[in-house]
Amino acid sequence: MWDSLYIHRQLAWLAARRISFRAERFLQRLRSPRRLIATSLVLLFFSFYIMNGIFILSARAATDPMHLRFWLSGGMVLYMMYHLVKCAWSNTRVDLELSHAETLWLGNSPLCRSSLAIYHAGNLILPAALKTMMLSILLARDVKYPLLLVIGTFTSLMLLEMIRLTFGRLVSGMSAKQRGWFRLITTSTAVALLIQLLACVHSLTPLGSPMWFYVINSLRGLGEIASTPMIQFLSTPWIASAYVTVSASLQR
Repeated sequence: MWDSLYIHRQLAWLAARRISFRAERFLQRLRSPRRLIATSLVLLFFSFYIMNGIFILSARAATDPMHLRFWLSGGMVLYMMYHLVKCAWSNTRVDLELSHAETLWLGNSPLCRSSLAIYHAGNLILPAALKTMMLSILLARDVKYPLLLVIGTFTSLMLLEMIRLTFGRLVSGMSAKQRGWFRLITTSTAVALLIQLLACVHSLTPLGSPMWFYVINSLRGLGEIASTPMIQFLSTPWIASAYVTVSASLQR
């Protein structure tokens, strides 16, 4: 069942007001004298991230498009695995991840569940947009059309959030025995991926190398894991977005 278009327009207005309120509250906290040190650290980190991104873009060669596609699609699977493990071991069961106020005023109102789900999806747009911006800064040199990079990355992150929300609902309806099996499967898979990552880093890094070399090879190891056939098979929902991201032509 679906509510009328008027209801969805009102929920969209409410989501926009919520984002505006959070932005104003964030700016007020940044200007607060008690948070001067924290504000300075945030601004310093953001400036360092931007400058480091510009330095990387100007210093390194572009990545092979096929390797980048594997990394983008497979990376979403690895990120999804992190969320699954977190979901499996979480003892809190939040319905649609609504706040207490939203549960009171929206959850108890005569609205269809589909409307609440769409409202929750709208609230995920801003976090996905921020993650897209940070990834686009680092990957802009690797693609021909930065706009397609933004579109592909944003749609991939939104799809990941939708899948995460779906699994969260499935896990919340599991029995204790089913939840135990789910924990065993997800945790075992995560441990196997971690062991594979450590093996990749060990094979790529000579003994006695500096710490930053281990960090770089950890990223390379994640790329190799993301390119494996099993991870690529699991990344089927994100392959289309990855192709959009690395597209070299606007014709197809």
